[in-house]
Amino acid sequence: MPRIVRFNVEYDSMYTWPDGEDVQDGVLTGFVTLRMRGIRIIEHLPLGINNSIISLLRSCFHDHIATTEDTCLKKKWPMFFCNGDLSNKCEVVNDFSVRHRDGKITFSEFYGCECSPDTVIEIPWRSWAISAAEQATRVLRRCPRVKKGISKRNIRRYVARREELKDRLETLRKRIRDAKS
Repeated sequence: MPRIVRFNVEYDSMYTWPDGEDVQDGVLTGFVTLRMRGIRIIEHLPLGINNSIISLLRSCFHDHIATTEDTCLKKKWPMFFCNGDLSNKCEVVNDFSVRHRDGKITFSEFYGCECSPDTVIEIPWRSWAISAAEQATRVLRRCPRVKKGISKRNIRRYVARREELKDRLETLRKRIRDAKS
């Protein structure tokens, strides 16, 4: 049976940093491909994955309103962050609205994505949650507690975001287990 959510992140050796690369801004870059129900949302786009995965984990519990052209520079938490810095100070934003209802999630109002902005996709909550948890686990493994090379200006933010990622992942895993029982 095909997966409802196909979410893949590839890490280029240029951006693989647990073993070496000196990354001052603390952003782990991954090339993201996302499809839901066969609809291409994002196709091999370099994004700031450590922040983006936090947005995805948040979307498993809360509704989210997509950015618009007027708000893209002010949006603090789009679904997908640029790979420029931990504060998302880039103009590149990939975002969509998320609405929870009756054990399902509806995705709509796509901004900066491959699909049409008026696309509407509904999937079971569990499909989204499992996909987000799988990617969050991979990202957490790539983000060491202390990363040499991150500037003093960004280290506190990096550590705080890593802790948020870890906490939200643990909460999501528990909810997935509880929903299965």
